[in-house]
Amino acid sequence: MDRRDFLKGLGALASMPFVGKFLRPFDTPAVREGVVAATDKGIEFYNMVIQKVMKEGKKVGERDRVEIYTHPDKPEVKVEFDRSNGSANVEFMTDRETRAMAEIRVDKGPETGGRTVEELQESEVVFRSAGDEYVDDVEEGIESGITNLEDFVGRPKKKDGGIMELTMIKIPDIEVSGVETLFKSR
Repeated sequence: MDRRDFLKGLGALASMPFVGKFLRPFDTPAVREGVVAATDKGIEFYNMVIQKVMKEGKKVGERDRVEIYTHPDKPEVKVEFDRSNGSANVEFMTDRETRAMAEIRVDKGPETGGRTVEELQESEVVFRSAGDEYVDDVEEGIESGITNLEDFVGRPKKKDGGIMELTMIKIPDIEVSGVETLFKSR
């Protein structure tokens, strides 16, 4: 179970009346702001991918009001940009070499009060066994990782440890024992 499935399950539990009353402390403005901030980071990342492909890549096709771009260095990354409303799709390969897609839907309708609202939806093609054969299925969310896409954009990596340097010091020999050695000048 990944983080996305956990949050979905928590949301399903919170929607049940008898469980929802116990989860009220988690339904605060701070928690809602945190969820929105996490979603905005994903939208910001995919917008960086879209801008890079459209700026450095070339247009390979157009249908209706949708422009299709690919990047010369990474032809497996494909961007479809809808000029009518600003929505975009990014298709790419995950770290496990499966196809994935991120879609940013832009809504400027009257139900949003005239504001521009962006919504991110990610999906990945996964292979499941069905008896004697494997079938591909589209699953919401990306479990296989997107570090290759992060490297493509040049997103700074998170620190996950590193080299710790140890400094060797020489402890002087103490001839006198006891507390008075702490106050002795050397």
